[in-house]
Amino acid sequence: MADRAKRSSVLRLALPALLVAAFILASTPAAEAHNTWTGGYRKWPWRGSDDRTLTTLPGECPHCPGSESSSAWKAIDASMYYETVYSISPGTIALYQPSGGKAGMYLLVKDADGSYITYEHLGKALVMSGSVVAGQPIAVSGCSGNCRGAHLHFQRQDGTTFSANALSLTPISGHGGSGDPLTHATYTSDNAGIGYYHSGSFSAAIQNTYRAAGGYKTIGVTADIGVGWSPCRYESALSSWWRYVCAPRSGIAGSIQTFYNGSWDDERAIMLEDGTSTAYVVYSGILGAYTDAYNGHDWVYWIGYPTGNRYAYGSGLYRQNFRYGYIVFDPGQCKEWIYLGSSYKTDGWYCD
Repeated sequence: MADRAKRSSVLRLALPALLVAAFILASTPAAEAHNTWTGGYRKWPWRGSDDRTLTTLPGECPHCPGSESSSAWKAIDASMYYETVYSISPGTIALYQPSGGKAGMYLLVKDADGSYITYEHLGKALVMSGSVVAGQPIAVSGCSGNCRGAHLHFQRQDGTTFSANALSLTPISGHGGSGDPLTHATYTSDNAGIGYYHSGSFSAAIQNTYRAAGGYKTIGVTADIGVGWSPCRYESALSSWWRYVCAPRSGIAGSIQTFYNGSWDDERAIMLEDGTSTAYVVYSGILGAYTDAYNGHDWVYWIGYPTGNRYAYGSGLYRQNFRYGYIVFDPGQCKEWIYLGSSYKTDGWYCD
């Protein structure tokens, strides 16, 4: 399977496969349409629109029998037969190893959040140093090192060595935690990560807001529409998994991404009104009240999209302004007051 197995033998590919590999490795792959984005994160390192056979999943023992390092337990092995490997995030090449023992040829990319993404068993590296952007072709998958057939070993960790602590894949992909079967086609076929409009095109505004607010450490991981607190729960929403359009009535429309954060799965949303250039974060307390129904509609129907982030307002309070109203939040009482225009309408009881 992949690099951490303690086995004495390495199975080699047959001659026909090597000839195919030689042909593929001789050329630099052209960028595919779904992989030309240059900013936002991607969920997986393979071509968009492709579903994948994952030969091991997080939480499994990918290389048994034999002892495992901690890193092996949160990795995945994906069937990739000498195909383009794409960087899932912006970052810097921290290490290029042309012959890394069991791991074979591999690349280690330092993510913008300080973690390291490793791509192992490569057949060819397309970049060996410098910076990379999300969606950039960085390698061709292969079968170097301990390997039974061409595939990609993909994982995230907190350092550059094999003894580094493994980290969850879910902050990148929204999926991939222990016990997650990764069975839904949309986990792989929709490969756009954080920082995209509902249409799938890149949004610098959403990406910049996500990073400025703390990224996965503060905003969290993507949450499915209907599972996270959606500002369009009672309205018609055109959904592309957790990234969707919310246009409840004339004059109110935009893109929304929903998130979970921390061990309590605190809800978050990043909202970008159509025709504007800045996205804003709505945190759990205000988001809870904002997604309660009022006269048959979400509050987005009545007060529209946020026009700024929340800010300190009086003694211990926060206020967040929206296109046609505002919400005041008291974190001490876990209470919200909702205003349509300047008129108070109702309250909510949600904590951050």
